[in-house]
Amino acid sequence: MTSSPTFVATNPEAAERPSVNAANRRTLDQVFHHPISHNLAWDHVVTLVEHIGHVEERSNDNFVFKIGRETYEARKPHTHHLTAPEVMGVRHFLAASGWTPETHEHDASDAKA
Repeated sequence: MTSSPTFVATNPEAAERPSVNAANRRTLDQVFHHPISHNLAWDHVVTLVEHIGHVEERSNDNFVFKIGRETYEARKPHTHHLTAPEVMGVRHFLAASGWTPETHEHDASDAKA
């Protein structure tokens, strides 16, 4: 049984955004892929969030993800891959944190200019 995610909504601070490597970029793209990806690996999501924010593992496979002022609580899935509702929870968290493929593309083009 998967617990419901918890969000704390605030405005992201994009000025302090770290760049992501190719693997993390693929994970970010996969989170936002339409239709929803059914092969998004939990450990890839954890790696992405660790790079751009903070991951705290609590007891009983509960995790707290933090990016800026945004917080997301999730339970590690029983399988290697996230379910559609779990992908949507991560998608909403990343979007609220200012992390979407589109915002990352914009940031990358600004860095090159």
